[in-house]
Amino acid sequence: MSSTMPIMDGIEATKKLQSMGITMMIVRITTPDNNEKYHKEFMEAGRDECYEKPLTKDILQILVEKISNKV
Repeated sequence: MSSTMPIMDGIEATKKLQSMGITMMIVRITTPDNNEKYHKEFMEAGRDECYEKPLTKDILQILVEKISNKV
């Protein structure tokens, strides 16, 4: 018998991770057309960063540096 995991959106997943005591950096990668209300809810859920697609080499470098500083 296989078990299935519930489907969650990013806000629910962020809240679940925090409720489990996970303290890692949470980054949202979004499309440019995502609405501002959803972005605000995501930030309030405890996300650390938000970037729009497409990711560039410069954005990836920023993320690597931020992750390196948190380790």
